[in-house]
Parts: sequence; structure tokens; C-alpha cells
Amino acid sequence: MLKYRKIENDNDVKLINELWNEESTRGDFYQSWSYENMKEEVFNNKFFKSDLCYLAFDNDLFVGYILGFVKDDNVGYFHSVIIKENYRRTHIATNLFELLKEAYKKYEIKRVRCVYLCPGGHSWKIPGSKNHLHPSVPAIPFNSLVYFFLTSVGFYVQGQIDAFYINLKKYQMSEKITSRIQELKEKGITFGYYDPKIHYGLKETCENLGHRNAEEIVNKNIANGDNRPYLVALKDNKVIGYTGYLYNESDGRAHLDGVYLHSEYRGGGIGKCMFNVLCEESRKNGSEYMSFFTGLENIARYIYISATGKIVQSFAILAWDL
Repeated sequence: MLKYRKIENDNDVKLINELWNEESTRGDFYQSWSYENMKEEVFNNKFFKSDLCYLAFDNDLFVGYILGFVKDDNVGYFHSVIIKENYRRTHIATNLFELLKEAYKKYEIKRVRCVYLCPGGHSWKIPGSKNHLHPSVPAIPFNSLVYFFLTSVGFYVQGQIDAFYINLKKYQMSEKITSRIQELKEKGITFGYYDPKIHYGLKETCENLGHRNAEEIVNKNIANGDNRPYLVALKDNKVIGYTGYLYNESDGRAHLDGVYLHSEYRGGGIGKCMFNVLCEESRKNGSEYMSFFTGLENIARYIYISATGKIVQSFAILAWDL
């Protein structure tokens, strides 16, 4: 006999973790998730609410769960639904969703979304790579089992996010980018690491980009002894753009803050060159790879493609209106 109830204790967390590791790793997309890390990232998350997590049992056998969040922005976020393989297509997921739907209504929210803003993200294996991981899933993989389920219960596609991957061990700057860097140099535009004793204009560029506290944070970090390289684009000694700090994650993944350029200097290939310089410097720094994602309409994708960035997975931003 099937029965449903809200999550109650740590034993339920262990059941969910075991089911995740049993079912989610079948398709070689998600890696296994330790109980300790899952508990910390999901169930100890400040946005976790027990009335947004339901479990399904066949008598005493745990067969599935569903989980959602509501953040301070008064928007609901869908996290996951997993059903034991031999219990699928028996309406368990739909019944769990109906319980979650009623719980969402108590919070008087207008919309539930599947997007990278959802708490409790988990890393996934980058297709075609050797043990390389991206730290969080930005949305729902197109044509996945959960994608078809969510669209069947009323979610609709609100946008698309593409994940990019660059194998930095094989990265080599193209002749076209090398030539453009030389052309820019002749115009007084170069790329280097920020030095507050020499360079100026970081504050103005941050303000132009709407990153109002970024300059203050960078200089405070320097004052506190943080000597990590901070890659910038320069017009003479004036900072006109930046990609941020250069360092490696523990698994060899190159850190990327983004590609930011003052509005007055866009359209001349500076952003492409700056990103390629970051890739080259990251390679020299021992980085093995770089991974990141961007929206379908974001023209920054052409910057990434210029550095041999390849789309390895597309994700659907899904939404459901209450």
C-alpha cells in the first residue's frame, strides 16, 4: 500500500541520499553525493523547509521523494524528484507533486522555477571529459526524465542555458586572437594583472558595470595580503575591463568570475582577447579545464567560442505559475 508523508528526521535524509546515489547516477551524468555533503548543502540550507519535502513508501519500502524551496524573494524553486526505477509510471511522482503544489500555495508565491538560483546545487560530470565536473546544475537537462515529467505537470520552458567546456591542456591561442592582441597593443590596450600602485579606473569601470562594491573588495583583499592575480584590460594604465581572480579549484578547474568590459570599449574584440588571455594564463597556472554556462541570448557565447569553448549540455529554465 502506497503512503506519503513529510520528511521527519535524519533517517529520512539518509533514505533520500541512498536513493539519490542509487537512481541519479544511472545515466553517468550526476556523481554520487555523500550523506554529509548532501545534508549540509540541502537539508541544513537556511531555505530548507520540511513542509516542502515529501516521501513515498510502499508499505515500509522507501520508493521516492520530491523536494522544493522557497527563498526570501518569494519565488519557489523546484529541486528534485526521484522515484525508484521499478516504481516509475505508477503516478507516484504526480502524487508527490500534488502534495508539493499544495504546500507551495501556503507561501502565497506566484511562480515556481527550475534555475541555478535554486539552493542545494550538486555537481555533474561534463560529457566527453575525463573526470571533469561542473559544480552545480544551472537548470533541468533537456530531454531528461525529470524534464519530461515536469513539462507533463504544467511546467513550461522559460529559457535556455548552455554549458561550455574548454580543455585547457589542449588550449592554444589562435593566430587571429594573437594578431588582434597585437593590434590592440598598438592602440595602447593591453592585458595584465591589477596593481593599485600603477593602475587606476577600476572603481569607475565597476560602477559602469553595476558592480558597485567590486573595487572596494579587490583593494581590501590586497590590503589583507591576498596576492592572487586579478586579470584586467588596460587602456594605458586605466582599467577598462576585468575577468577577475586567476586561480585553480581543487580538481584543476580554472576559476572564472566572468568577462566584464566598460561600455565605452565594447565591440572591438577586447572581450574576446581578454578571455583568451585568461585561458592562456590559466593553462600556464596548471589549470586542466574551464567550465561555465550562459544564456542562449547572451552574446558572450561568441567570446567563449573564440577560445575553443564547446557546448556540452543544454538546460531548460522551467517555470510553473500557481
